[in-house]
Amino acid sequence: MLRNEEENKTDENFDVLLSIYSDLKNDPALKMMRTGKSGHEILN
Repeated sequence: MLRNEEENKTDENFDVLLSIYSDLKNDPALKMMRTGKSGHEILN
């Protein structure tokens, strides 16, 4: 029982991280920062 709750919590956290990652990926300022130094996009 406890284990299932833990797994659900992890899934929720993952969803949150995923949505943050998606937002960051689409952020033009972050893209500039990421691509500025190397010229290659790190987030893809």
